[in-house]
Amino acid sequence: MNNSQIIEKSLLSIIVSGNYLSTYEIVKLGEPLDIELAHKKRSLILQTLFIQARNTNQEKRLTNKILTLLDKKEETYNTLAKNYKNSATIIGQWIQKIHSTKMLIQKGVVYG
Repeated sequence: MNNSQIIEKSLLSIIVSGNYLSTYEIVKLGEPLDIELAHKKRSLILQTLFIQARNTNQEKRLTNKILTLLDKKEETYNTLAKNYKNSATIIGQWIQKIHSTKMLIQKGVVYG
């Protein structure tokens, strides 16, 4: 299993990554890379996005876009945790999973 496949699996699993990437968000990740994606099954779209990014030597740019998206989601979760103190524990778990996913992606970019 290569780095892209590991990252794909992590991003598609809310249990692993702590967040849900919608089809819309995945399609939007491809736009700045000039990669057009059809609105289909999330796993197929994400796989296509990584393949096309690899084929056009834009993997690093794609991973930076993914990291930016995860940063925004983390910021949203932090705001929710502050505003909804009773949910802070579960939201904190999501934030931790986002951190782990970001580390996985960064490790793949550095060592891939």
